[in-house]
Amino acid sequence: MTVAIEFPQLSPISPGFGKLAGILERPEHDTGQSKAYSLIGPIPLSNYKLADARQSLRSLSIEYSVDNWDGEGAIAISSEAYMQAINFIEILSDQKLPMPQFEPEVDGAIELEWYKNPSFIFTVSISGNQILGYSGYFGKSRRMYGTEPFDANLPDIIKKNILLFI
Repeated sequence: MTVAIEFPQLSPISPGFGKLAGILERPEHDTGQSKAYSLIGPIPLSNYKLADARQSLRSLSIEYSVDNWDGEGAIAISSEAYMQAINFIEILSDQKLPMPQFEPEVDGAIELEWYKNPSFIFTVSISGNQILGYSGYFGKSRRMYGTEPFDANLPDIIKKNILLFI
């Protein structure tokens, strides 16, 4: 698998230059796949998913960092919601679970969404208060919602539903 990454304009004095600037692509001729290499060695492809998710969250938190971002009174994404979302996706990565898409919510929370089709969706809402709100729509007959405490572990009910997207 080939992974392409677009880098922002970096100079040798930019933060992160050392990690980002040295990434190259080298084909692995014996497997027909590609791996990414940095100056310190191979980088697992799962780390790209985590890195992409972190960057998406960072961009989202910056873009929606002021109140009234929607012109209708929406609350800014809090640093607590952002940090809790980062912790959540790191757990996903550690457990090799699929990464979600991210959306802001008008109450200042971050919505994480896994989507297969209009009738197969699962979302987790992270507001920074150590409580995860979740809802799922899995066809005409199965709908669910609830809340779970969030600490250093992924709640079983949430993990079970994310596994449906593998």
